[in-house]
Parts: sequence; C-alpha cells; structure tokens
Amino acid sequence: MKTVQVLMSTYNGEKYLKEQIESILAQKEVNINLLVRDDGSTDNTIQILENYKKNKKLEWYTGERLFSGRSFMNLLENCGDYEYYAFSDQDDIWKVQKINIAISKLQEISKDIPAVYFCNKEVIDANENYLKCKVKKYNNSFESAMIRNIATGCTMVMNKKLVEIINSYTPKYILMHDAWIYRVCLAINGVCIYDEKKYVKYRQHDSNVIGANYNIIKKIANRWQSFWKCDHSREKTAKEILNGYSDIIINKEYLEELQQLSEYRKLYKSKVKLILNRKMKAEKYETILFKLAIIMNKI
Repeated sequence: MKTVQVLMSTYNGEKYLKEQIESILAQKEVNINLLVRDDGSTDNTIQILENYKKNKKLEWYTGERLFSGRSFMNLLENCGDYEYYAFSDQDDIWKVQKINIAISKLQEISKDIPAVYFCNKEVIDANENYLKCKVKKYNNSFESAMIRNIATGCTMVMNKKLVEIINSYTPKYILMHDAWIYRVCLAINGVCIYDEKKYVKYRQHDSNVIGANYNIIKKIANRWQSFWKCDHSREKTAKEILNGYSDIIINKEYLEELQQLSEYRKLYKSKVKLILNRKMKAEKYETILFKLAIIMNKI
C-alpha cells in the first residue's frame, strides 16, 4: 500500500478535531502518516494532539502564529520523504476512499511531472446537515487560476515532484497555500486533476477560519470587495512566481501574462493586453469584475 503524509494545521479546533483525525486514520487501502502543526491554540487542541501522539497515531509540533496559509507552507517545509502529500483542515470529515481515489488518479501521471489532485466537496453545517450546492464545471486553466482559485486545500493531494518544486522557493508574499500551489503547478506545466465527485464533508460554521459562500449575490459582493480592498494579491503572486520559477516555465505565453500581471499598474500596454486577453476568464461575473479591477488597478 502507498503511504501518504497528511499535513494538518490546527488552531482552537477542539470541537471537531477528533472526528476529523479519526476520518483521516480510517482511510482505506493506504498507509497514513499524520503530521500536525498547531498555530497557537489556547483551547484543548494541544491536549487532544498529545493524546493521539502518545498512542502513536500522529506527530505534532507548534510555533509562532503564522495563520492558515503560512502554517501549511511551514508544514510542507517540514514534511518527510513520501510519494504523496495531502492537506487537511481541522474540522472536516473525509470519506474513507478519499486518499485512495486521489492516488489512483495521480499514479496515471509520470513521477517526473509535478501534479496535484483536488476534488469537489460536500458542504455540511455544524451539525453535519447537508447544505445543497450547485455542482459546477470549472475552467481549469492557468489564466483562470490567476483570477480565482478552485483548488480547495483540504481536498488537495500532491505528488513528490510538485512538493520538491514548491519547496525550492520560499515566497515573501503568499495569500493562501492552496491558491499558491495550484497557480505554480499550472505555470510550470504541471498536471492539475479536478474531480467533480465529493470525497470531503466540508464543514461550514461560525468559527471557520476560511469558508465557502454559495449565495450568488454575496459571492459577487464579496468578490468585488476583495478587489476593492485588495493588497494587489494577483500582482504580487505573479511577481513571486516569476522570481521563483521563471527558469522552469516553458510556456512563453504564461511568462508574458505573468509579466503583464506584475507590471500592469506601471505599464499601460500590459494593462490593455490583460483586458483584451480572452483566455483571462472564469465565471462570467468574475471575468467582468476582474477586467474592471484591472482598469481600476485593483488586482
């Protein structure tokens, strides 16, 4: 059986943590090595982790408060030597075949090619009641990825080659770990496998660190607000990808688009090219908002 290292970041997660850990340890037809980083919990999370460690079910460590994205990146930096790696939140529930399905998909890709698998998710509330959500077919392209991230971290499973490449460069700026890895993988011509089937019960509750919102009006409002109050995350991300991986990006078009994203506020020519680029699209409302945000220097 294949062995997968699962990387979990915790922060005040005592309420649902045991259930999530048990669902990880219950994965079928794979060996699980669970490594947890606690991001400064003040509740009973550490005691829960210590109890599992005593029973040799996981290893854990702690450190300064890094918040979610940086905490997961720190886990990658401290990961072991495995063929596959998976991210885990502290409050979801994994279906027992989640990891095995991911590995079966990744095994179809050569080990020399960086690859990541991610799947759809079944959204539940705090009491595990199913929340109905529309199933969408996403545009899994580099240009679309620079507008919006569709790879949810808790569903991601990566091969060793991708992790090696990700760990070869430490970005000064990162918004979230999943968006960073997804965009880097696409930029370097890696393989991104999106599975429309749902293998994670993704919990939505008031204390979520990161959540999903499926009300279309709120989604539009939130997306526009993210542009309006932005810290130029796409511009900074483009610069970081160029700084870290330009020597292995073989697609000249991607290099040009990254350069345009990194300098659009300074060069009018780059701004116009981004606006006119028909590949720069996601959902219709997102594409419109994205182009407006470019005009207003808000990406």
